[in-house]
Formats: sequence, structure tokens, C-alpha cells
Amino acid sequence: RQIDSIGKQSSVQITTLFVQNDQIVKADKYLLSGPKVANAMDFLDVKRYSLAPGQYRLMTHIVDMNDTTNVLNSSIDFSLSFERGKTLFSDIQLLSDVKKSIEDGPMVKSGFLMEPVPGSYFSKQQNAMFAYLEIYDLHETQYSKVSVCSYVESTGKEAKKLDGYKSCKIYKTQSVIPVIIQKNISTLPSGNYNLVMELRDTNDLIIYDRKAFFQRSNPAADIASIKVDQESYEHSFVKNLEEEAVQYSLRALGSIVPTADVDILNSMISIKNFEAKRKYLHNYWTNFDAVDTEKSYQKFMKLAREVDAAYISGFGYGFETDRGRIWMKYGPPNDKISIEEDPNAPPYEIWVYNEFPKTKQRVVKFLFYNPNLGNDYILLHSNCRSEINNPRWQKELYKGAKSNYNSDEYSESGNISTGFLKHAAEYFNDL
Repeated sequence: RQIDSIGKQSSVQITTLFVQNDQIVKADKYLLSGPKVANAMDFLDVKRYSLAPGQYRLMTHIVDMNDTTNVLNSSIDFSLSFERGKTLFSDIQLLSDVKKSIEDGPMVKSGFLMEPVPGSYFSKQQNAMFAYLEIYDLHETQYSKVSVCSYVESTGKEAKKLDGYKSCKIYKTQSVIPVIIQKNISTLPSGNYNLVMELRDTNDLIIYDRKAFFQRSNPAADIASIKVDQESYEHSFVKNLEEEAVQYSLRALGSIVPTADVDILNSMISIKNFEAKRKYLHNYWTNFDAVDTEKSYQKFMKLAREVDAAYISGFGYGFETDRGRIWMKYGPPNDKISIEEDPNAPPYEIWVYNEFPKTKQRVVKFLFYNPNLGNDYILLHSNCRSEINNPRWQKELYKGAKSNYNSDEYSESGNISTGFLKHAAEYFNDL
């Protein structure tokens, strides 16, 4: 909300419940206000709770106090177990930064101010990874000193340790041992990884270990590590493509590549190294179809040109619009309806797919709308599991008709009252 001529402030109400055997054993409800800023920004909040050993469900309810229809609910099951006389590890907390601190605070532990990494995701701007854990009750064992070793491993069926990321440090035993490690990940390629931490005795035998999953996005390292089969590459169709065609082909791929590959593709589009662009294109289509590589590429590009022509806008190619992207990714809909004469809403379209193998759903729908009255329809809502789902889509679609709203128009569900020509929900549900 606007609090003065230049400053804005976010505010959320947070309710936290700890449930055990269908009984609430601990509850907390508080109002959290963000910093006063000129533009919206991310901020962190940390709360700590003490619980007895056992099985729990953590339930969280968050309400945006500047728009109470904007609600987030989450639930997670977890267990706590403490055995006296047995050495235990805390979970690994992944961090983006660690600094010494003489002050107290929710983000300070063991004399260090720690900045957590949301979602265990290290972006291309982050070249260092920190991690913190605690070891408990080691003083009650026969060990006088131990070592903590850490390394990074790839995930999947063929998980393996990566060279250059292992480190070890010796600690004297005590009731609680705080451990902080730092890894240089500037050359770690994009991908999914585990950070592994091991407690080892003086004979180098593992006493205990922990893993923490994380994701890394590092397009610069990905580009530098691109390798091709040189003989195959020299005889590939991409060698005959002009730079303009290569660039167009890369941008067309943006609608279908997995989310994990978006950063490297965007970087590939922006760099000036034409040979690297060609090699990326060669590798993509060779991996997609090693037998009829060029045929698959030409089929895809034919579709890209058709979609480009159908949905061209003033803000990029047609396949880069929301309607173009959905068509490229999932194919043409089985049915669609276009509404352009609703006096209470901008033009909108509803697309219906009767079968949807991508997510193993049936009857998947997309609603696009055109608030700027150009040719760039925006995806407002879908029941597709991998696309935007907006419970308040009716409120957004009909926000220009506020003078016609009834008193219950802003219900928590995001529904609006029925009225003159407000039929979008009927179309969406009945198609």
C-alpha cells in the first residue's frame, strides 16, 4: 500500500498451526510488515518454535492485508526425534551469505547473521554457497575430535561426487558444534545437486551424514562447457543456417524448453558468439531426435512460423505471446470461444483441450484476456497443473465494471455476482 508520496509497504497476516493427532498443539498469529520502499522488493522473516519429539503437520495461512482475497495456504508433515546419548545432526540450512554479528536477532545464530536461500535456488548472480548445521551431544561419545567433510554431488540414478567441491575441517567435541561451510559455485553448471555433509571419526569412518538438495542456474558456465561431436556437427544442417535463422530458431525454442533450461537459452540468445549458438541448436535437436534430426527441426520451425503469423504482436514474435506459447507447447485446442462484445470486460478467449497428455489430465482449459486491446492476449487463468491458476480471475477480468458490483463482489473465493453479460465463468465451466 502507498504510505506517503514515494513509499510503499507490504503487509501480511500469518497464521501458523502445529497439529498432532488432529489436535492443535501450538499456534501463532501475527502481522508482518515489509520495509518501506519505493518499489516492491523481497524480504525474509524467520520464526523459531520449540516442540517435543513426535509427528506433526505444519499448516500456514497467509493473507495479503492490502488485498484480502490474495491468500496462500500450505501444509507439510514432518517428524522430530531426539535420542539421548546419540550424536545428531540438525538439517542443513542453505545460505546466500554469512556475516559475523554482535547483535541478536531471528537470523543470528552462533554469532553469525545468516541470509537463507529461498527455495534452495542459487541464481546466476550468486557465485558462493554457504551452509550451516549443528552437531549435538558429541561430547557424550568416545570421540575427542572429529572432522566434518562436505562435497557436492549430482542427482539422479547416476549420482556422483563432483571434483573440486570437497573440503574437511577438524572440530573438538562439545555439546553443540556449529558448522559453517562455504563453496565457490561460480563454475558449477546449471542443474540439480545435493550438498552432502559427513561427520567422520579419526579413522575417517562416517558416523553420520546429511544431504540438502539445491538447484543452480549458471548460464555462463553452461555456455562455456558446451561440447559437440565435431564430425556430426560439421555435417549438420545447422552449419548452413544464417545467423538470423539461428536466432529465430533459438527464440522459438523458448516456448517449449523446460523451466530449468530457460536461463541458459536466454543467455544464448543474448550473446554474440554465433558459433556457440549453432552448437547449442545442434545439441538440442540431436538430443531431441538423433535419427531424423533435420526433419524434426523443420517440422517444428514450420509450426513456429505459422504461430508467429497468427499471433504476431508489437512486443515480439507470435510464438512469444501467451497464446502462441500455449499453442507451441500443447498444440491446437479442441475447442475455443472468443468474446469481444462484453461491455463489462475486455475481449477474452477460452481454449479447451479434451485430452492433455502433458499433465495426464482431461478437459484442460485456458482463459486469455486482452486488457490493452491490442493483439497480445494474456493468460489469466488455467486449470492446467503446470500453468498459472488464478482463483481471482473473475475479479481481474471484470474489474472495469466495479460500479456494477454488488456488496458481496469481493468474496474470499474471488467469485463475482452474476449480472448483465458477466458470463465468463459459465463459459469456462460449461465448455
